[in-house]
Amino acid sequence: MPNAQSVLQEVWRLRPHTYAQVCSRGRWQPYKHLVHIARLVSDRIIAGGARILVNCPPRYGKSEFLSFWLPMWILDNFPERRVILSSYGQQLATFWGRKVRNEMASNDLCRTELAEDSKSVSLFHTPEGGGMMCAGVGTGISGFGMDIGLIDDPIKDWAKAHSEVTLEVFRDWFGSTFYTRLEPGASIIVLMTRWHERDPTGWLLDDHADDWLHIRLPELAEEDDPLGRAIGDPLCPERFSQAAVEAKRDATPTSMWGAIHQQAPIAFGEGRTYRNFGETNIVEHEVEPSLPIQVSVDFNYVPFMHVVLGQHDKTGDMLVAVDEIAREEIRDSQAAGRATGLWIRKHADQCPEVHLFGDVSGAQGKFVASESAWQAFERAMRTVLPDKAIRKRLPRGAPPIADSLEAMHDAMRDARGKSHYHVSRKCARLITDFRDMRTSEGALIDKHSRMLSHASDAERYRMHYLRPVMEDWDMGTGRILIGAGG
Repeated sequence: MPNAQSVLQEVWRLRPHTYAQVCSRGRWQPYKHLVHIARLVSDRIIAGGARILVNCPPRYGKSEFLSFWLPMWILDNFPERRVILSSYGQQLATFWGRKVRNEMASNDLCRTELAEDSKSVSLFHTPEGGGMMCAGVGTGISGFGMDIGLIDDPIKDWAKAHSEVTLEVFRDWFGSTFYTRLEPGASIIVLMTRWHERDPTGWLLDDHADDWLHIRLPELAEEDDPLGRAIGDPLCPERFSQAAVEAKRDATPTSMWGAIHQQAPIAFGEGRTYRNFGETNIVEHEVEPSLPIQVSVDFNYVPFMHVVLGQHDKTGDMLVAVDEIAREEIRDSQAAGRATGLWIRKHADQCPEVHLFGDVSGAQGKFVASESAWQAFERAMRTVLPDKAIRKRLPRGAPPIADSLEAMHDAMRDARGKSHYHVSRKCARLITDFRDMRTSEGALIDKHSRMLSHASDAERYRMHYLRPVMEDWDMGTGRILIGAGG
């Protein structure tokens, strides 16, 4: 029978955070927020039947703890239990499975051995009948029940999080595959960064029948902070200082900061689409002859096409919309191109270049049998401006709506409250869009009104091209066309 001293020497095994610290020989650090998570999670796992949601900003160690040290703690203390770990892709899930397997096999403080005939990185067993399986979200899981189910980052990135297809795949897979693997008294832990109100966390809290414990840890403390921080204090100053976190906040669009960093996504719902637009964005503005004139085009022929004329001052990080062309008689690319050319000749003839922005599908949808909508637009414009240099600045593919909306939000008012986008009062339809458009759940933009969205759609493409929030989107390469050639 073990004596009191030997029991005390082994007490570190009782909690996953003390286990991780000792087994790692001090490499793993027990930061306050991770200890908070560890205590809540371990108590409920031992009790059984836990349902836990953990929302934490990126790069704060949640995956290292919950997808690596927690499964190892479970299998070392309860070798008969079975763990399933899932992530947005098989590769990431297997990455954590490999780490757990290798650490258990090599760490002399781990008492549980691996079964000799089952040591795959995606599926390994213990001699006591427990083990661990790793699977990507959306993939099949068969022949393996679970006492502990871990889902780490079920959504890959911002664009996927705003894809209704991706969300539907997760919901279907969770109900028809993952949930069916539960053994009696099994626990589920979902850890993720928030994306928006209808992401997996939002769905599980609002629509799933189980009662979930929600552990929400914002990067900057708010009122009634679960860690006892003062309002505005950073989550883990040992890793990211107050100044570093505040600099990150100032450089991040407001809705992204609220969701990804504060774990408090702004509701899309039925609110204003352009929620950062205000009267301070409306200014009197004339064409600056030293800057190129920028032409944003929406090729929607019903009720008519819409063209926004704008400029971009790179040195001041300011974009403006100076005028718009939207009339009943402009229902095709040729009429819009000619009207645009006439406007430039009258108001912006001294501007050095013309830059074209818009939906790349305008170059695919056939206007007449022999040419595209963009070709018809440009050809008609050249009949008025034969010697003007023109640069097409079109993306290779349409950016996700969520990304282009974020670009507009951040330009209208960034996290510091500064505006980088002004609209002239001449742009009456564009201002109406910004004031009146509403967001519909899932679609992001309510397109029921024929008179709304066309002007702002044109500007979204320009804004996303020139001032993108998501830098890795494929913007293509503009080309200079001189004279009538090209």
